[in-house]
Parts: sequence; C-alpha cells; structure tokens
Amino acid sequence: GDGIGADKARTRLVALTANAELALQRFGLPAGQIFRSLPEIGGRFSLWSTHGMVLLLAFGREAVTQLHAGAHAMDTHFLNTPLESSAPGLMAGLSHAYRVRFGLPLLSIGLYGDAFSRMPLYLQQLLMESLGKSTSADGMQPVHVSGPAVISGVGTPVQHTYFQLLHQAAVPVFHEIVAVAHPWHKHLREHLALLANALGQADALWNGKDASSWQVELIAQGMSPEAAARAAHHRACPGGRPSTFIWMEQLTPYHLGALLALYEHRTVVEGWLYGINPFDQWGVELGKTLATKIENALLSQNAQGLSAETAASIDYLRAHSG
Repeated sequence: GDGIGADKARTRLVALTANAELALQRFGLPAGQIFRSLPEIGGRFSLWSTHGMVLLLAFGREAVTQLHAGAHAMDTHFLNTPLESSAPGLMAGLSHAYRVRFGLPLLSIGLYGDAFSRMPLYLQQLLMESLGKSTSADGMQPVHVSGPAVISGVGTPVQHTYFQLLHQAAVPVFHEIVAVAHPWHKHLREHLALLANALGQADALWNGKDASSWQVELIAQGMSPEAAARAAHHRACPGGRPSTFIWMEQLTPYHLGALLALYEHRTVVEGWLYGINPFDQWGVELGKTLATKIENALLSQNAQGLSAETAASIDYLRAHSG
C-alpha cells in the first residue's frame, strides 16, 4: 500500500552517469551504486559504455555479448583495412563528396523493416549532432561545408512521408538504404515485397522517368496528346539521385552491433574529412544552459536577464497559464 519507502528504494537504484557528484547530491546514492562513464563520450557514442547496462537488463547477457561481438568485428575491419577500402571510409567518402563536390544538402536514410523503428532518431542524432559544425577542430578556421541535414524513416511507411521530395524536389538529395536479406520472421512473401519496395525506390531515384516516356505511355492508354503532354510533366522524375545500399545478411544482435559500429566509424571519418570535431555539441549545450535560466525565470516569474524574445514568451505564459 505505502510502498517500500525512500531508503529501501534507494538501495535498489543505480546511476549510469558521467556526473557522480550529482547522483550523490540528488539521489543520495553511494559510490558502489554509481557506474561512471567518461564525460567526453557523448550520449550518441555511449552505447558501449556503462550506459549499455540498460540493454543488459532488457535483453540479457547473450544478446548484449553478441551485439558487442558484431561491433568488435566492425572495429577490427576498420582498424585493419585501408581507409579508402573500408566500409566506414567508403560511406564517409561518398557522403563528403556528395556534400562538397556536388553540393547535395540532404541525406535520406531509409530502413526497411519495422524492427528498425527506433533507429531513425538515433541516426539523425549521431550524424547531425556530430557533423553539424562550422568551425575546424582546432577552433581557428571556419568550415564552410559540413555534414548534411538528415531525414530518416522506416520503409514502407517512410515512402509516403518524404520520398516525394526525394524524387521530384528541385534540390537533389542522396539516399542510403538499410535492408536485410533474410527475414527475421516467418512471412517470406511480405519480406520479399518489402525488399522489392527498397529496390524499386532506389531504381526510380537513380533512373527516373522523363516526360517524353510518360507522354508516349499516356497516349497509348488513350489520353489525348495535349492532355498527355500536360500530365507527363507532372509525372516526370529526373533521376540522378544516388542511393547506397547497406545489406545485412540477417537481423541478429551480432549484425545490429556491426551496423551501429559502421555508422559510428563512418560519422567520425566524415568529421575528419570536414576538419571538425565530431565529439562535441556546443550548440546543444548552449540551449541546455539557457533552459536552466528560463526554468528559473518561469518559476520566479522574473524574466530579467533573458532576451527580449524569450521574455515576451514568458510574459505570454504568465498571462495564460491560469
């Protein structure tokens, strides 16, 4: 009825943090219940640190052991293969070339399988928080081109969220597709349909279909030449949007670990190519620092020292918060 009480509850808590002092102050946890991580490891790279204990509790030792084994295999590949021949090096080099040589501002990552439902936000954070910089790693030079904006989703639903933009928008994009060769379930027919969609979208993005081809087809279907000419221009897809396939043989903890490590290494290499530090996130930190000040202002109803724009919002909230 009344629970176990704060003292007993505290004995069942552990903290996974880079700020042991805060864990002690806020929760009163003793040192033996605090698992420290290195402060220089950002959250997006922390899966292999003490924060991975969450996975251990959720999925068990065997799954996490296999996850780490897959990541280690990718680490070994990256260390022992010439950079220009390694999978992370090739992916980073392509992305860098698309940004710098061809000026493509937007990267799409389509993940084909509902099992990837949590990955789009992870990949967006990994790539944009690491590569969204405008100053060189030594802090001395401006960087005029850095990582792309990233949009991501799970296929086939993602095809109806933003793929229209990929096919026909005035600004071309580049695309990555993650797909699994062997189904991780018993529905082979549905899995083949899923793969057919991944391949079909990539084919359409690269090869397109011009207006003249559409016009001939529409006339053959009985449309008048004038109507066909108008309709053909609406349907035309220019093509020339490159796609990179990342094929996974199976979807297992081992293969997932290798995929995650692949994207981590690719991100770091791409940061090297731009000459930036992929491990910090000072823009995010500035917003978090201001959020603390704004929270205090909301509690005290005193916006002194804040920008005029933020103070105006606080005034609005004060007037409408009841």
